[in-house]
Amino acid sequence: MGNFFAFRNSVGVIGGTLAGILAGLLLDFLKITIPNNLLWGFIFLFILAGILHFVRIFYFKKHYEPKLEMSSEHYFSLLSFIKRLPFNNFGRFVLLTSLISFAVNISGPYYNLYIFRDLKFSYLQFLILSIVTSLSSLFTFNLWGKLIDKFGSVDVLRVGGFLISLVPLLWFFTIYFDRSTNFIFLIFVHIIAGIGWGGYGLAMNSFLYTSVTRPRRALCSSYHSLISGICILLGSFLGSFLIETFKSILPFNSIMFASLISGILRFTSLLILFIFVKEPLEIKKSLFEAIKYRIIKLESFIIHQFDHFIAEGFFNKIFSRYIRKSKSLEK
Repeated sequence: MGNFFAFRNSVGVIGGTLAGILAGLLLDFLKITIPNNLLWGFIFLFILAGILHFVRIFYFKKHYEPKLEMSSEHYFSLLSFIKRLPFNNFGRFVLLTSLISFAVNISGPYYNLYIFRDLKFSYLQFLILSIVTSLSSLFTFNLWGKLIDKFGSVDVLRVGGFLISLVPLLWFFTIYFDRSTNFIFLIFVHIIAGIGWGGYGLAMNSFLYTSVTRPRRALCSSYHSLISGICILLGSFLGSFLIETFKSILPFNSIMFASLISGILRFTSLLILFIFVKEPLEIKKSLFEAIKYRIIKLESFIIHQFDHFIAEGFFNKIFSRYIRKSKSLEK
């Protein structure tokens, strides 16, 4: 299942990256040729996107889906779903991933504003950062898929969650750098973000499919999306409130203050998820145990090589030089 979602997401990222490149080139071209009518470029892009969505619907209707028999026992209301959230594994997963979505959107929607208004980046620089994020996701999808199939979705969710929690804290350091340094630094940050979001998104899909039966999967997914969407909206409102409230109080950019708050809340939510959400499948070995084993193995290899160098290589060279010198003096 992990490999399937990895392939599906890879195709989507390739299409999204190509679309982003073409859109960025178009906007940069219009910015140079007709700077006062750049709005027409955005209007054209929105119309084209709408047309392509209708094309997508046409082909999606041709997609085969096995017949599903539903009964009344498979249905449950939103209210009953919310009441049971803290008392089952999938419910805790919904709560904590929605809380992470809340934390993400405290700062997420305002990074683009920060890039253009405060960092003064061009459309081309913005496009490069977007491509870096997409490519770093693309090149790690296959690895994440294999890890999910081998170690389960929860461990990958934790690792991806750690990376996406680290990102807003790294953004905060841009207040100390100049424009050119910020661009190079943000390329590194976007690589981490692409890798983290790739694993996190794949693990979320895989967890849903492995922890919920097929008759209830659509309903559970809908309720999860609804709760997560509400948290996204509330997070955006809180981020806007923080930015507007503290912009004249803080000695640094208030968007970066929202980014700092977002990072702290992401880590807090991830820590709770680490404790209370369990893997729905029976996995013989966890990802963290495998990483620990690799680290111990690497550590023993380094120590062995070091001991070998000290015991045999280094001292042998010293004694061989001493012996050669002694023989030359005897002659």
